[in-house]
Amino acid sequence: MCCVWRLRAFVTTWVTAPTPTCFHSMFIPRARSDQRQWKYEKASLAMFDQMMSKNPSLKTKLLTKYKLEDKDLNFIKNLICPPSQDDEQKKFDDDRDNKKSFLYEIVANKQSEIDVDKWDYLLRDCLHLGMRSNFDHDRFICFARVIKVLGKYRICVRDKEEFSVYQLFQTRHSLYKKAYRHRVCNAVESMFVEILMLAEQVPLIPGKSGQLRTVSQCIDDMTAYTNLTDYIFHQIRISTGVNLKKARDLLQALDERRLFWCVGESRPIAKSKCEILNEDNLIALDKEEKVKKSLMKLIEDLKFPHIPEERILVQVVTLDFGKKNLNPLANLCFYTKHNVNLAQHVNPEEVSHLFPKEQFQEQVVRVYLKHYWDEEERLIVDHKEDASFVGKAFKLWCEKNELEKPKLFFQVCQVPIQEEV
Repeated sequence: MCCVWRLRAFVTTWVTAPTPTCFHSMFIPRARSDQRQWKYEKASLAMFDQMMSKNPSLKTKLLTKYKLEDKDLNFIKNLICPPSQDDEQKKFDDDRDNKKSFLYEIVANKQSEIDVDKWDYLLRDCLHLGMRSNFDHDRFICFARVIKVLGKYRICVRDKEEFSVYQLFQTRHSLYKKAYRHRVCNAVESMFVEILMLAEQVPLIPGKSGQLRTVSQCIDDMTAYTNLTDYIFHQIRISTGVNLKKARDLLQALDERRLFWCVGESRPIAKSKCEILNEDNLIALDKEEKVKKSLMKLIEDLKFPHIPEERILVQVVTLDFGKKNLNPLANLCFYTKHNVNLAQHVNPEEVSHLFPKEQFQEQVVRVYLKHYWDEEERLIVDHKEDASFVGKAFKLWCEKNELEKPKLFFQVCQVPIQEEV
């Protein structure tokens, strides 16, 4: 069992793509319309299969020395992509019955979203960002207990840890708001994505049989995917070909921190009358495209100077506690010291009246202006006047959708707007 978990921990760290989060959530949906729902876990499964097929001696050693069976290898793969609540009835091919169902909650928990993978990145990023996390994972482990719940064995925790669990999700929300989804961080990520899009037509990554692949084709070729790292940006930086000139220009601007201009962002939106933002079945990219089209129509109706649609970038940022608009404690069971074998759910009001009771998700809409090239193929990074026009249109868009007055960051003179007291 120890060998299985070590292999699983090793495989879950297989994220070789450059800037992995924006690669699978921003780049692939734009570059591959046929893979808009692609996730890096899918690549981890394919890489695991390739590792086994290309290293038969490794598989033999696992099956002989460590006494593993094929079902154990399937178990590792199922741990990478465990069942969600929607497919709990999924038939596993790893020969684990309901008594072992709690194992799927340890590394990638689709039930309560409390798992060691989340603990790992929260501790790591809080440390490097100088933020404090009040969640004590050692204490959580100490009070964790496996209890039978509705026929399945689940990981439950002592009832006095309710407040601590809320702190875990508050820390996650804080990191997303202050770091992962900060407007400057997203501007940098958007430039990374734009650079990869500009280099997309040039095969740069060696794949199977030595055939060169474009960046987006790497997800279909695991040999190429393992070769796809941050080094791709150095390849672009030192290239001399004309077909990569724009990618080089944009990469140089990024190196010099001449970022895309964030024109403005909405106030946090909890409940909106905007139909686009309320369409839960749409992925973020589809929402962003619809918002951009409505924004472009406003610019046209206001008879502002023409701004090409491809120069405007809209982001719909969703911030939550990890379960969209659901209470993170809704799917976690607790036990009391009086009956350690009885699992029960908790009423949020029993924890604190200060925690949210209905709303666990908010959205923020941001508008950026991307750099462009003039007729002489020079990169233009100054957008003073255009930022003013786009900002006015965005403000009107917020008013039409009954949203609060947005924060606008630039006027015609490029002076940050002072917030009203």
